[in-house]
Order: sequence, then structure tokens, then C-alpha cells
Amino acid sequence: IAAEEAAAAAAGEAAGVKRYYAVAGAFKEASGAAVYIEKLQKNGFKVRTFDFKSGLKVVCVDGNDSLEVVRRDLTALRTIGLDPWIYNTNQKLHKEI
Repeated sequence: IAAEEAAAAAAGEAAGVKRYYAVAGAFKEASGAAVYIEKLQKNGFKVRTFDFKSGLKVVCVDGNDSLEVVRRDLTALRTIGLDPWIYNTNQKLHKEI
């Protein structure tokens, strides 16, 4: 299993995917995602989106391999009125990039 995890980590790094992301919101409609993307950018966040296999477009702030760093992103998102959660890309809920 360790070899599989190492291969998955290497593949993620190649695609620029980090392990953890603070999720600002998940949307069925692209227009909803666009509103959040704009709000995050206006507040100085670097935005990353994922298309989940469920069909949702998930709007995140730029991720990190450190859970501690992403927890700080959660706090920052709460200060602008959002109710964020953490997405661990090892869950493989997103479509491959």
C-alpha cells in the first residue's frame, strides 16, 4: 500500500494537486461557483476548483500538503462569512485532472 500511496502522491504532485484543500463551497451550477470564485479572489485568496464525480463544482482556496496550513485557511474563510470544510484529495472524489 505504501508504494501505491507514493505513486498517487507523485501523480498528484505532477498535476499540481495538493493533499488538502479548504473548500469554500460546492455547486451544481457554474454560476454559483463563479460568485464564490469572485468573492475569494476579491479577498486575496488563490482559487482552485475541482469537478467532483458527483457532478458538483467545488471551489477551494489553493491547497497544501500540511493539514495545519489548511486549517488556517479555514479560519480565514470564516472571517469572510463562509462555512468551509476540508477536502482530502486522497478520497478521490474529484475527476482526474
